[in-house]
Formats: sequence, structure tokens, C-alpha cells
Amino acid sequence: MAKPTFASRRCSRCYCAALLWVGGAWALVPPLHHNVKAGVVQQRCTSTRNRRASLSASAYAHEAAPDGLRDVVIEALVQHGAGGVTSVKDVSPGPGLHTRHFKYDTADGPFLCKVSERSSDDHFKAEMASLQAIRSMNCLRAPEPLSCGALPLGGSYLLMEYLPCIPFGQSIPSVLQQLAEGLAQMHLTPPPALSGLYGFSVDGLLGGANQDNAWDDDFATFFLEQRLIPQYHRAAAKFSANYGTSNQESSALMTLEEQVFEAARQALLPVKNVQPSLLHGDLWIGNCGAILGGTDGTTRVPVVFDPACWYGHHEFDLALGSLFGGFPPPFDDAYHALVPKADGFDERMRIYRLYHMLNHLNLHGAGFSSRGSTESPNGYFERAVKLVYDIVGLTMWSS
Repeated sequence: MAKPTFASRRCSRCYCAALLWVGGAWALVPPLHHNVKAGVVQQRCTSTRNRRASLSASAYAHEAAPDGLRDVVIEALVQHGAGGVTSVKDVSPGPGLHTRHFKYDTADGPFLCKVSERSSDDHFKAEMASLQAIRSMNCLRAPEPLSCGALPLGGSYLLMEYLPCIPFGQSIPSVLQQLAEGLAQMHLTPPPALSGLYGFSVDGLLGGANQDNAWDDDFATFFLEQRLIPQYHRAAAKFSANYGTSNQESSALMTLEEQVFEAARQALLPVKNVQPSLLHGDLWIGNCGAILGGTDGTTRVPVVFDPACWYGHHEFDLALGSLFGGFPPPFDDAYHALVPKADGFDERMRIYRLYHMLNHLNLHGAGFSSRGSTESPNGYFERAVKLVYDIVGLTMWSS
């Protein structure tokens, strides 16, 4: 479906128009009350008149909402008992994300709406299921998801509770300790009755990559067949050109493939029947925060966002955060006080980190640098190759 432009705004007061995609980005466009052609007044479309008439008129007191969200999202707010919208603000964290974030202030408090250019809302359904799963464990605070759906002229949305985070709250030592303890408790809590041991009720996304969550009763098989091998094959095919420092390094993913998979099988064999834990799935410090809570409303409480949940080995949730700066020591100390490291921890962490690094490589390309050293490889490709060499016991850039 072609992206909407200004020319596609057929109805000046149509609350089911569209959030416009202009110049490669979602655009906040004020509502038009008359046709851009002077003197021609447009009529609201029949579907808008009928739908708006069925809702509380007070909910539409504010018209700052993007056109394509106004009717759909405010209808959802009304269904959840929210009063009139008083303001709408774009609060997107920054560029490079797959979604835009809008804060809706209402008479009954704020709400957050995430908007994606994807026409299917399957990814938001998966995020809703993930948030609901985390909240059901009562171990970590996560925003309550309210509804999701498709937008009339393309794109999709997810409406949820708005949590006002403290700036840099996730770096506070007491918050890190609570976060680690909550994560450990979630990992230690036996899961509910499931259709299988490892997987999830719906397929999901990690970043922008699809994740196959079909159930399996063998964790080693699940992780190899539905996580590592698909990402590895994609990267090996895509980056067979010389992205490394030598022709030997540029072909490392292909030439070492079978050795990597065999090493992964051996590393995962001891945990093939591990008790499944609910995993956040995309846990790093950027997907964590802190709010004021507790009985007095002044205690700093950790919160987690943007999960990509599935049931698997608890160690997997520690891998992504360790790749990009990592969590400060209070986190690791508090977590492992409750969940001690098991034999083979370091070998498995290399496997789990490789999966995340391959995912970044496939999503974002070779990385910020095409050069590096054995001690500090800079780009995603080089870091992936370094992990491959570590896994199979070879030295990178050896003569």
C-alpha cells in the first residue's frame, strides 16, 4: 500500500483520515477544516459521522492528535474509561526507532500510544502478550497494554499505560539491584501450564526481526533451529563480501558454520531440559527505567519496556545487556546472588551473544566501523566474527 501524502487527505474533518507519512517519517499535521481549495467546504465522511456520533462528545475536546490516530485511539481511550483528551505530544525517544510514541493527556491521566508504519498489528499483539505475561508474574513493573489495531490508511498502533520515568533512573544502584532481583524472581517462578516447554503463544519481533516462537520440548533444538541457525544463515549469505580485515575473516561465517553449530549443540546440551523461564527477550539498559512508586510514592521502582517474551533458558536474558556497555556491577551481583552461575555459563553466553550480534548485523549492517583490533573489534560484523572465533576456539586475525 502506498504511503499516504498530503494529497490523500480527502476529508477535512475526517477523524479516520491518516497519520501522514511525509518525507520518510510520520508527520504531525493539524486538522484542516476546509478544503485547501479556497471556498470549498468539505463534508465529513459517513463512517466518521456515524462512529463519532456513537462516542462521548467530550472525548473530542482536543484536536491535537494526529489525524490517523484521533478517532481510533480516542475511541480506545473512551472504551477504557478515559475522559476528554487535553493534549497530545510526540514523545518519541529519538531517531532510528521502528515506532513513534505519542503521549495522550486526558482528564483521567496520561496514556502512551506507539505507532508503526507496519500495516499488520501482529507485532503489537505480540508486544501486548509480552507485557501481559510480565505483569502476570508480579516480579517486574511493566506498562499495562490496553489495545492495539490497524490504522485506517496504513500503519498500526499500540495503546498502553504511560509511565513517567526518572531521567537516568535505570543507572541508580538501588534501582539496578531491584531490577536484578525482580528479574531473578521472574526467572525462578515456574511458568503456567503451556502448550510446550520452550516458545511463546505468538510469534514476535526482536528489534525488527521476526522470531519463530513455535513450541518445542528440547531447548537446545529450539534455540538452534528457531534462533541461531536462521540468523547465522542470513548473515553468512548477506556478508560474504570482504567486510573484515582480510579475505579469510570475510568468509569466516561460511567456513566455520558447522563448527559453530556443533559447538553450540555441545554448549546447550546440559540445558536441553532446563526449567523454562519467562524471558523479557530484549533486555538491555535502554529498555529499562525507573518511576516513583511504593506506598509513599517516593520510592524509585524499576520498570521494563519493549519486551519480546518467550519461555527459555534464564541465562539468555543476560546476554544482550552484556554486549553494549552492560549493566553496572550492582545488577550482576544482585542477580547471581539469587541465581548463581551454572557450569558452562561462559560458553553459553557466547552462543546467546552471537545470536544478538547476528541480529544486529542483519538489521543494521556491518556496523559503525569496518576496522578494529583483536582486543576491540568495532563493527557488528567484526564483533560477530570475533564471537565465532571464540566459540570454535580459534584466534581472530591470526597469521
